[in-house]
Amino acid sequence: MRRQQPPSNPLAVPKPALTIEEWESKAPLTDTEVRSVGAVKYACETRRLPAKFAETSDSISRPTTPIARHPASPTPGTPSARNPHPLHPAHSITTPQEFHDWFALIDKSISHSQEAHFRAHLDMVSGYLGTCDGLLDQKDFRESQIYLMRYQHCLTRAMTLIKMYYINTLRALTAEVQRRLSDKDTSSATQNMLLYPKFQSSSNTLRPLIAELEARAAKHPDELSALLTECHAAYFAARKQLITGRLVEEMRTVIVGAETSSKGKGGGPSVDLVELTRTGCSYLKQLCTDEFNLYRKFFDSGEDKLYRYLEGLCDYLYDDLRPRILHEPKLAVLCEVCTVIQALMVIDLSTDYDDVEEESNDIGHSDSQNAIQPLVTPSLRDLKSAHADREQGQDQVQGIHGKHQQLKRLHIGNLLEMILQDAQTRLVFKAQAVIQSDIRYYVPKDGDLDYPKKLLDSRKLGSLTPLQPLFSPADAPLNKLPSISKQGTWYPTVKKAHWVLSQLFEFVKPAIFEDIAYEAISLCRESLKSASDALAAKGKGSADDDLTHDGHLFLIRHLLVLKEIVTAIGLDAQRERGVDFSGVTGTLGSLIFNPNAILGSGLSALRLPKVVESIADARVELDVALKTVCEATISQCVAKATAPLQVVLSATTEVPAATVSKAHGELVATSERVIPAWIEKLKLYLDDDDKTVGVLLPSMQEKFVEAYEAFKEKAMHRKSQEGVQEIETVLMSTAEVWGFLRRMS
Repeated sequence: MRRQQPPSNPLAVPKPALTIEEWESKAPLTDTEVRSVGAVKYACETRRLPAKFAETSDSISRPTTPIARHPASPTPGTPSARNPHPLHPAHSITTPQEFHDWFALIDKSISHSQEAHFRAHLDMVSGYLGTCDGLLDQKDFRESQIYLMRYQHCLTRAMTLIKMYYINTLRALTAEVQRRLSDKDTSSATQNMLLYPKFQSSSNTLRPLIAELEARAAKHPDELSALLTECHAAYFAARKQLITGRLVEEMRTVIVGAETSSKGKGGGPSVDLVELTRTGCSYLKQLCTDEFNLYRKFFDSGEDKLYRYLEGLCDYLYDDLRPRILHEPKLAVLCEVCTVIQALMVIDLSTDYDDVEEESNDIGHSDSQNAIQPLVTPSLRDLKSAHADREQGQDQVQGIHGKHQQLKRLHIGNLLEMILQDAQTRLVFKAQAVIQSDIRYYVPKDGDLDYPKKLLDSRKLGSLTPLQPLFSPADAPLNKLPSISKQGTWYPTVKKAHWVLSQLFEFVKPAIFEDIAYEAISLCRESLKSASDALAAKGKGSADDDLTHDGHLFLIRHLLVLKEIVTAIGLDAQRERGVDFSGVTGTLGSLIFNPNAILGSGLSALRLPKVVESIADARVELDVALKTVCEATISQCVAKATAPLQVVLSATTEVPAATVSKAHGELVATSERVIPAWIEKLKLYLDDDDKTVGVLLPSMQEKFVEAYEAFKEKAMHRKSQEGVQEIETVLMSTAEVWGFLRRMS
């Protein structure tokens, strides 16, 4: 039988609530009661020691610190004297520091006790999770689908709670740091402490949760990857909110510093591009390193998202630096910009590969063929080689471990690559412009063709100091040419080609460099041919006929320099593709007059355009040009020395013995004057290179002997024996001719 509820009285009026003031006015306290309340309040505010540390009941009521017991005279029958507690102070506490130390010991004991319970709970939960994970492989059990569904639901809910807790904690931390950063009195050191150490301290509690979420997301990507992505997005949004303002201010300071530096050098109000690149990239490298290390405190995944975030930070410098690079007119400045960027990238790659190599050696899979020597020069060739070897080394480590360590080291080269590519692109365009203006369309100035005076002055002054290209290492291949010490006597187009290629060799990709080098060498060879013709033309209308020799020797000298350059840079053959339209005209005519040609077998007979591949080799072209000019100068020297013989050689009738004798005498006199002068000038133009002179001199002597043998045969060709004996006494034998030539060489 239910108990009936008493009927509610709708007319009941609620009692009014009394305030504290009304209560005190209606029930005032006496003086004794007030003192009693004060005593209770004072007793509650006084911290007393635990009762188990008191020696007697009297010591418990004392508010002072406990008195340490003396082990020499323990109180008999007291349990604490027979078995003292490990937390009992060893001596009397007399200073505040001793009290704090003793209290920290107690706090540590309590925390350790709680941590032990926590670890035991985690072990138990881990056991349950392992059991549940084992069910995933036993789907044929009875009602396994129901249990798996419940397990997935619980797992998703648990990971969602982790995500919510992480995001809420991160937002609260971000709001606190943002509030303190907005204070104008906050110093730079304080800002750095708030942005990094404070976040690192929070990672100690958040990292275990995120690690669990990452592990579960790796096993269940379809259900849990979205939660991990939200955590990544929340982290990057929080960091970008805190970093952006400071980054913009730092970039503004960097630009102002570059402007001040440029004004100090007398360069006007423009920004010093090299200083801006050096300072900006160094700051971004440090910022990205700090952000990368902080990210590793929280996550061990999401490398692609991290690099997108870091690239966004680099855009603040890239957006300002890119227009300045693309409008930079000086080739040397662009080379120094590439030097600054590549120095950072090479250091990063060399350090990273050392780590990969050490890891490979530890697991017994080191390959000496893939080892990288320390990179001394910031060369793009070394950079690409190191990058390829790094990727190969990482693939080996990944294949052995089964999983690549994504966040082991920051690859700063990936972030600076866009700036480097812009600098290289501008460098290539500027180099091509210099090649066209200063090589192809170069107009000789007064004194450029003042040969052999330049060489004579150089011989008097001795070896000239080579002009080192800016920002090109001293051990670069183009700085080790045999003739580099005579660089001051080079023709301006050769000097410019050497300078441009010295700059590009360290900063441009090999394929692009080979195309530019081939173009520069070809145009330089054409300019030398024009200069040689101009120098030879100066001697044709003047009394000094030796200038004709100077034109050929000038060309030989500089072609040998170009050959040294080509050998130093290792220029390979260039494959050029083109379309052959030679048969298009006939094909169109055939189609017009015979429309049925496209039907049946007539289609195969049509001559359509085809792709033709040709090979251009700078070395072969130089060798051909060098051979041609050498043959020309040798033929010219022999023709000048054997000019008196033309009277006999060009005669159509029998030549008198007196004419032969006279021609022979003039030959000897002319040869003794022309050949030594030619040899001396040959040594002058070839810088006394006995090896090269030794190649040209025998060829000249052979041609001279051939000309003399033809003269001798023509002189001895007679119908009768009249005058033969006289001619034989005048002419020289072949051995005598060779001896005559050797005496003059």
